[in-house]
Parts: sequence; C-alpha cells; structure tokens
Amino acid sequence: MTNQQSVSEELRGFVERNQISYHSLAAITSIEADTLRAFADASPEGLTRPQSGSLSLDEGERVSMLVSQLTAIREIPDSDRVEGILAALTQTYGFTIPALAALLGVEQSSLESLSESFDSVPEASRTALAVRLTFLVNAINLAGPRL
Repeated sequence: MTNQQSVSEELRGFVERNQISYHSLAAITSIEADTLRAFADASPEGLTRPQSGSLSLDEGERVSMLVSQLTAIREIPDSDRVEGILAALTQTYGFTIPALAALLGVEQSSLESLSESFDSVPEASRTALAVRLTFLVNAINLAGPRL
C-alpha cells in the first residue's frame, strides 16, 4: 500500500464515519473540498483520477499531517498530551511554570501538580487547565510565520 493510498483511505474513512466533512477539511487545509474528495476517492490501487485526485507536494504533506493527527486523537492519553504541551511551552518557548500560571490566571501549584501527577488533579481543574494551555498553544501557532 502506498503512503498516498493509506492517507486517502484514512481520510475517506473519517468522512464516511461522519467524523469530519469535506467542507471542514477544506476550511482547515485551504484545499478545495472537491480536490480533497477526489484524493480520498483514489482507486484501491492507489491511482488517482487524472487531474482530479492529485494534490501538490505541499498539499499532500499537509493532508498527511492532518490525517496522522486525527488518527492519534484517541490513541494518545490526555496526560501525555498535557505533558507534551507543558514541555513545549517550557522547553521550546522558554516559559517558566510561574510565568505560565500568571498568564493563565491559575495557581502555580495547580500547574505544578498537573505536570507532576496528572491524575491527582481534579477532573474539572484538569479540563480548565488543558483548555487554557491549548488556547495558548493555538495563539503561539497563529503568531508564528506562515510557511
């Protein structure tokens, strides 16, 4: 099975299971819905219809990355996600836990507890912290250069 075939099959599966629509995919990727549909409808042999199912190299990379992330949504434990977010914010972007706590409007001890023992933090607090951390990551991503 080719990589393109695997990605197109996964993409088609998400749509067929009503997990995402071509309209949403187009809004996310800035690739026309008809182009995405044609790519997802590639033949079982991995061949695409002439001029209708082909993605540019850039488009193919973006769709492949999105499909891999959508596939991983349910496979990665929430504790690992939050740990990864905190690691990215502190190690990649240089935030300190006290600075993050101040920015997010939470107690420093709450963030420390979250980073040390995810399951020890009450679920409502975990959810609130995770939402704020995710919002911050999104803000950082939006502020970065467009490649």
